[in-house]
Amino acid sequence: MTLILLETQLLVVIFMFALAVLGKLHAPKDRLKVLAILVECALCVLLLVSAHLLVRLATAMLLISATWVLDELRVLRPGQGCGCFGVLSTVPVTAMTVLRTGLLGLAAAAAVPVQRAGLEVLLDLPGWRSMVFLAEVGLIAALSPEISTAVRRRPVPCERRAVPLRETFAVLHASEPWRRYGLARRSEPAEVWREACWRFLVYPLEDGGEVVFAVSLADGQVRAATADEELTAPVAEQDDLQPSNALLTRH
Repeated sequence: MTLILLETQLLVVIFMFALAVLGKLHAPKDRLKVLAILVECALCVLLLVSAHLLVRLATAMLLISATWVLDELRVLRPGQGCGCFGVLSTVPVTAMTVLRTGLLGLAAAAAVPVQRAGLEVLLDLPGWRSMVFLAEVGLIAALSPEISTAVRRRPVPCERRAVPLRETFAVLHASEPWRRYGLARRSEPAEVWREACWRFLVYPLEDGGEVVFAVSLADGQVRAATADEELTAPVAEQDDLQPSNALLTRH
């Protein structure tokens, strides 16, 4: 039973490293955060494939050091989040956050004498190991403010969502309205503006006229009209984000 407990600690540490890497990948990054991602990802992989003593010691030392750093952060910068799981870890560091990291440090230290690599232990997960693993992950979840943050998070409405212009160009160039007017991909729009969930792009035509494309930022729908056509272009409604037939106006 002791061996099962020790081996389970290894799986818990690997699992938490994997979650931390995934969380940080979906957050704004600077050099320090990129370095953290690389270190945590490397340790996660090494713990899975290797039982080397140095890997286990480095993991335990990292988590124990992180516990001390978080405790200092809690005292010196009480309003700052730890960033442990990316954008989910924006709430201020609390004693529970420090305790969580400390328990992970103890788990990593307990896993040092385990003779098998993480993948080998993972193959034997069914049974007592799985029960112990789920119990410990549940305990860590109870100590994690990120759970309540994730529950409260809602998708950003499309009218507030930042959409790079290159994504709009990709959708436009692949659409049937774009092919209908025979414009080259290298063509530059004369004017671009955005209204709620739609981005409008004006392109000059060879005959001297203009065509206006309306690209939906919600579902990728594309509509087009020339200046002398009465075709209306959509404007997304705030509530259901479905296109309505409002007149196309230029701002």
